[in-house]
Amino acid sequence: MNSQQMFLIIFVSIIVLVLAFVLLLNFLRGKYQEESKAYRAHYPSSYLCKDGDKVRSLSELVVDDFFYLHRIPHTYEDVILKTSEKKYKYDWYFPEADIYVEFFGFSGKKYKDTQRDKINFYRKHNLNMIALNPSDLDDLGTKIPAKFGKHWDHLIHSRHCPHCGDALDNRV
Repeated sequence: MNSQQMFLIIFVSIIVLVLAFVLLLNFLRGKYQEESKAYRAHYPSSYLCKDGDKVRSLSELVVDDFFYLHRIPHTYEDVILKTSEKKYKYDWYFPEADIYVEFFGFSGKKYKDTQRDKINFYRKHNLNMIALNPSDLDDLGTKIPAKFGKHWDHLIHSRHCPHCGDALDNRV
């Protein structure tokens, strides 16, 4: 056996080992992803709010409970426009004010792209959307009313005149 044949045998052996290693890694990666999906399906991350809504994160639980404690009627997580080409889900919808609220609590390129697309979707369809961020959680009592602006007083269900909508004081 000459040196060229020996080199060829070593070269082919290295290629076979590398391919076997790559196949093993792909197999293990696929198995891990399947186990991860099965785990998530079996143990969904849902948190029960005071009003019975099941939300996906502790941050959403805090926000949903804030709305509930202020007696603001809302719905949690459904398709924004069922008739549209793209099916995005909102976090909260306030039917009395026709306002959607989104909590953008994650980071990362893929999430940022989805966030941008969702904001553009709201704009394209002329829908009112308020964006909440993790920094809003440190003072909900100030930041959420500020984001709702003129709609806040109407939503908090303080007593309002049924004819003109003006807030009533406690004597009535």
